[in-house]
Amino acid sequence: MVRTVAMRSQPAPVKIMLTLTAIVAYVLACIVALAFGARWVLKNDPLLKQQQLLDSATGARTDDHPTLTHH
Repeated sequence: MVRTVAMRSQPAPVKIMLTLTAIVAYVLACIVALAFGARWVLKNDPLLKQQQLLDSATGARTDDHPTLTHH
């Protein structure tokens, strides 16, 4: 772990809070990156696009999707 001059001169509770803040920021950045990656895959995956083309070729409509309930 890289220790900066600012970290060495801080009291222990401040070091803990700075470390905790950095860890939380890193985890949130990872979650955001995974969400954008999942969104990209859902939009651009060739197998998903092929399935959508097959559905449209067979005449399936989006409002006929079996997992949706219509009242």
